[in-house]
Amino acid sequence: DACHRETVLRLGELAQLVASLDGGTPGPAAREAAAAIVAFFSTTAREHHLDEEQHVFPALLAGGNDEIVQPLHQDHGWLEENWIQIAPSLEAATGGNLWFDTAELRHALEVFEALYLDHILLEESIAYPEAKKRLQGLDTLGRTNSFANNSGQMDVEHLVDLLDVKGDALRLLKKLLSALDVLLQGLERGERQAREFFA
Repeated sequence: DACHRETVLRLGELAQLVASLDGGTPGPAAREAAAAIVAFFSTTAREHHLDEEQHVFPALLAGGNDEIVQPLHQDHGWLEENWIQIAPSLEAATGGNLWFDTAELRHALEVFEALYLDHILLEESIAYPEAKKRLQGLDTLGRTNSFANNSGQMDVEHLVDLLDVKGDALRLLKKLLSALDVLLQGLERGERQAREFFA
């Protein structure tokens, strides 16, 4: 999926940006990168999730794949919460301000990246292929800003092309495993801190 590929690229840019903030006030290039990242996750990524919930998820539910849809829908909620936590710091960076704690931002990014990569892998490897099977036999499914044709009907062939899996899941797996390792380290660190606090 093109949006998933761009998401992975944006996550990489976000990680580079956050790492660069340790050097002090962000320069023009960093501020420009922060603005582009904010725009992507605040608009494109959100619209992509909405399209999935309006058209991909119903196709999965119609096929009795509730166990696939539930965690994906839950992921969308968690990703939105994570982004709401991250966005103010990045918006500040676009103006050259560093009032936020970069260490906290880095930790929030690790969680955000791990969840996003896990979510994308599940969609590319399981959800999209299942939805594609359902959609190939349908003429219309509704309206959407990116999946509808000029008549307002669902362009199924176009949507099938968008859902076509071309090996992206395999390439994402390596990044996912790395991100999950970071997430597990963070959880272990939090558990140790909790034990020390309550000891």
